[in-house]
Amino acid sequence: MTTWVMLQKLGATKAAIACCDEALKIYPDHVKALYKRSLLYLKRGDPDAAFADMSKAHQSEPTNDAVIRQLAVIRGRIAEYKAKEKAQFSGFFDKL
Repeated sequence: MTTWVMLQKLGATKAAIACCDEALKIYPDHVKALYKRSLLYLKRGDPDAAFADMSKAHQSEPTNDAVIRQLAVIRGRIAEYKAKEKAQFSGFFDKL
């Protein structure tokens, strides 16, 4: 999994996600790969995919503190995105 770290530091998020994908093909419930891919999805601006991976990691290790903390962060991001979306589109149909 160190390859994903190098790719992430180089700003190659898509390639880093592909690295995690390969690891998850071999070990589908690998918590570390799910956790890292979740962080990458979040960085890319895809909180729903991040939530899906982190939820799966949480199912595998329900007492993992890092996973629990990150799930809270992701939930907060999802709420932020929804609030921005709501503000952006509120009144949109009134103008038509």
